[in-house]
Amino acid sequence: MDYQVEYSPDFTPASSLQYVFYPHVGFSYGQNFERTLPDEGPVSFSTQHPLWSNVDVFTVGAAFDVTYGNFRKRIVNQLTRSRINDLVNATGEHLNAAPAIRLFPNPAKTHFTIIAEGATPGSLLSYTIYDIAGAILQESNRSEWNRPVDISALPSGAYIIRVSAPGWGRPVIRKMIKG
Repeated sequence: MDYQVEYSPDFTPASSLQYVFYPHVGFSYGQNFERTLPDEGPVSFSTQHPLWSNVDVFTVGAAFDVTYGNFRKRIVNQLTRSRINDLVNATGEHLNAAPAIRLFPNPAKTHFTIIAEGATPGSLLSYTIYDIAGAILQESNRSEWNRPVDISALPSGAYIIRVSAPGWGRPVIRKMIKG
């Protein structure tokens, strides 16, 4: 993670920068860090935070105080990221972002189409349709993404659609309603 602090001649920064790495797993409140700031800037530094395989979302944040005469203000900045946003984890394994997946129409009556915005044309797509209890009802592989999926044999109800392709970090899960 790269941290940067720009100095203004109008404000006096505090002597330290506090920052936090918060993995969104269980009830962990993350790790707090503090770095001494020099009297003059700008300040730029990088640090690595461990990103374990069970961490899908994390937040980093930084804060420091500035003063201007009698006025004092805490400057806070934060960033939340997830593995589906094209991250590199602590082992250096690159996790590619899955394209934006939409099911159209949804609700559907007899067919729906998987729309994968930003997907590589001609790449192999796999999909699985589950009922609400988790039973697999239908699955297929195809390279023609815009070809409709026939669901005419399924009863009306809610279904879970799992879509994946080689090179995606994780499959994409969507809910589909058959009317």
